[in-house]
Amino acid sequence: MIVNRRKKLRLLNSAMFAAIGTALLMTSASIHSAEMEISGVVEVEMGLLSTKDNTSSDLGLATVEIGLDGTIAEGVGVHILMLHEEDDTPLEIDEGTITLSNVADIPLSLTAGQMYLPFGKFESNMVSDPLTLEIGETRESTVALGYELDGIYGSFYVFNGNSENSTDDNASDFGLNLGYTTNTLDIGVSYLSSFAETDTMQDSVNSAGDNAPGAIGIHAIISMGPVQIIAEYVSAMDKFDAEDFSFEGNDSRPSAYSAEVGYTMSFMGKETTLAASVQGTKQAANAELAESRIMLGLSSALKDNTSLSIEFMNESDVEGGVGEDTNVITAQIAVAF
Repeated sequence: MIVNRRKKLRLLNSAMFAAIGTALLMTSASIHSAEMEISGVVEVEMGLLSTKDNTSSDLGLATVEIGLDGTIAEGVGVHILMLHEEDDTPLEIDEGTITLSNVADIPLSLTAGQMYLPFGKFESNMVSDPLTLEIGETRESTVALGYELDGIYGSFYVFNGNSENSTDDNASDFGLNLGYTTNTLDIGVSYLSSFAETDTMQDSVNSAGDNAPGAIGIHAIISMGPVQIIAEYVSAMDKFDAEDFSFEGNDSRPSAYSAEVGYTMSFMGKETTLAASVQGTKQAANAELAESRIMLGLSSALKDNTSLSIEFMNESDVEGGVGEDTNVITAQIAVAF
């Protein structure tokens, strides 16, 4: 830990928040007339990690998000999201988009800017992100054409990929998704033209992503009264060449899955959710992802917009590793506004 660097980051973050606050105060009249809305999340976590030979603990400001959303004019929306994650992400603009809705008086939207691509769904009641998100989440500057009507939704988007050493400096990467949703069901499938372009794979693929296989994501979320079932699968559609991304020295087809059941009830007058999840990966050792996870979670609303969550996770070592298990207990208090 570099104390001077952390101190400088705190001073920088304080200055940025002060500038943001001053700007918002100076433009309060404009914000009101433009129907702007400010939202945010603050999450503080404490974790206890144990392996066969070691035990450690930590406490940190896991997440701070500040969002600004508004309708600038009829059919014109703007979205800005700032994110800070202690020891991971300094305060930065995580998302920034402009959306034109009801294009040509039909239920189409056009979104341009930096955002998380609609590849995968990644829903969970847990504190920790599912393995499907860890292998499949993709943030890029993109232009996306979306459609939504009578429960049917979909989008097509293009972007210029950033995979390391890529020789194709054009907006030639693309993806699409299609799904159907009701009050009790959400099913969908998504496609990404290059699996080398997800945030995790960008750091793991050894050479240019031009020859990387595409990726597919499939999800289903079913709600039956107090019970919610979440299932998701993300996989390369073909094999990576061994020189690009290998498994035990051979060509590989990395994938991840997540299956979760949640039950929501009233406990001592508070909305409480119990959840259990089984997750895993295949041929993803080079991405430093766990081979399997078993998770149990409990989350309860302490007050309005304030929750306390406790999670237990047993995680096996990555495939091809030493096979050592890791147990992690995480407690989180979160406030959304």
